[in-house]
Amino acid sequence: MIELGNQSISVLVEIARSAGLDLSPAQRSRLEPLLAEGLIAVAGSDRIETDQVETDQTMNTRYAVTPKGQQMLDARGIGANES
Repeated sequence: MIELGNQSISVLVEIARSAGLDLSPAQRSRLEPLLAEGLIAVAGSDRIETDQVETDQTMNTRYAVTPKGQQMLDARGIGANES
């Protein structure tokens, strides 16, 4: 099993809680490695109608913790109500 730092674990917990819709910019910077490791997956997005070009703020991408990611949280004894 890979070793994750506290900030990456925090991102997993936040995704379990809110599908990642409330991630800070610092937490968002951790998404790519978690996706690459198969610990999270894109679960969908809600497009906000605007006249502007789509950005991270106009596309609310939802994420889900994968079974592999859940195993990582379980191994550390962390539930979605903890961070």
